[in-house]
Amino acid sequence: MSDSSPAPAAPHVRELQVVRIKLGNERAAPQPDPLGRDLIGYAEGLTTHELWLRGRGVWKAKLTTIAEADLVLLVAEGTVQLVGTVDGASFHDARVAVTGMPLPHHPLVGQSDPLPNNSQNPIKYGTITTAPPTAAMAESQRDHHQVLAHAIEVLTEAAHLRRRVLHQ
Repeated sequence: MSDSSPAPAAPHVRELQVVRIKLGNERAAPQPDPLGRDLIGYAEGLTTHELWLRGRGVWKAKLTTIAEADLVLLVAEGTVQLVGTVDGASFHDARVAVTGMPLPHHPLVGQSDPLPNNSQNPIKYGTITTAPPTAAMAESQRDHHQVLAHAIEVLTEAAHLRRRVLHQ
């Protein structure tokens, strides 16, 4: 008898629309900066928050294409440094800033730029093919609502703390 069990299914792949932003080296932000930043650009050792603030805006970009994008890729030195969601955009004169949430554990972080080009323009739009998040990635990234609920719980507890009063 032959074993005719079906072969394991290949992981479901998806095509995602992305906006790639190529960051230059760290430098002073032109003032006044609409996002209140002192510095823009990439430098080694930045926190996720710092990199997100420095890279998400403000850019001359196609608003409709940004609105259709699933992810923004912040690329420096030919490598994806940070991936973030694209939840919308904020307007600053003739420029836009991406609004969304950084995804520091995304599998593209640390990979080569998936949309390389020799253009001086830091913005490039494109499509990438990716597999859905792995279970390990999903576990390492808490749900947005869980994070907010936990933050509210901790801040409420901190607000109710009382300093010990010493009596003579």
